[in-house]
Amino acid sequence: MISSDTNGIVLIWNVRTMAQINAIQPADTSGITSLAIWNNCIIAGYANGMIRFFDPENGKKTKFELIDDFLF
Repeated sequence: MISSDTNGIVLIWNVRTMAQINAIQPADTSGITSLAIWNNCIIAGYANGMIRFFDPENGKKTKFELIDDFLF
């Protein structure tokens, strides 16, 4: 399970134990307004319009990018 806060931190939780297992530090100073999981990626939408893709295992940005509304 994933959640976020207004500071832009993405939290990853173990559903069985409800323990936090990872925290992805803010990639932007804007707060997160939406979260999704797609293709084993965490997708975070920020208040400033940015969309970022993260690897849930290590919290790093992934190779996916949005360029002119196309996913690469």
